[in-house]
Amino acid sequence: LLILALAEPMIGRAPTPGTGPLVLLVDNGWTAAPGWDRRHALMDEWIRDAKGVVIVATAQTPDTDILDAARAQRLARALEPQPWLPDRRAAVQAIVHMKFSARPRIIWLSDGIEDGHGRETADRLARIGALTIYADNAGPLALLPPDNTANGISLIAMRVRFAGARDASVAAIGRQGGTLASAPLRLRD
Repeated sequence: LLILALAEPMIGRAPTPGTGPLVLLVDNGWTAAPGWDRRHALMDEWIRDAKGVVIVATAQTPDTDILDAARAQRLARALEPQPWLPDRRAAVQAIVHMKFSARPRIIWLSDGIEDGHGRETADRLARIGALTIYADNAGPLALLPPDNTANGISLIAMRVRFAGARDASVAAIGRQGGTLASAPLRLRD
């Protein structure tokens, strides 16, 4: 988290235009799931005016095709969080091997989690192009395995960083995908 803070992440501001293609490095592991709709909106906004776009998702096999705006928007809308952690090193390695005709504008849509390679990721991306990092404010929540008690099920929720009080909800999903039970969750400040 310290590394991302030192990289001066920005949230909600449009990046400055660059001369080369737009490269979106998108953390899409389970830790990026909160606020995914906001990520779709940001990607749509950035792609709209881009002439060439590369979308590299960190929780999938890296794809480094340069797309036109219409194809990039379809790909961005289809992008979803995956139930595993991202592999930023593999994603950045794919970008390193690309040949750009002009210095690209790179936007790292980060989940805000320090995986031990945050500074390395930011440094390598900054050597390739003009880097802007966007990070989530609240960060993901994690649940420890439930305990059966005399009063029902007990859960412990954890968060990556302290950010004051936070409201969420938790749901028990059955094997067929239906909601068995749900309850509000309040993290105190």
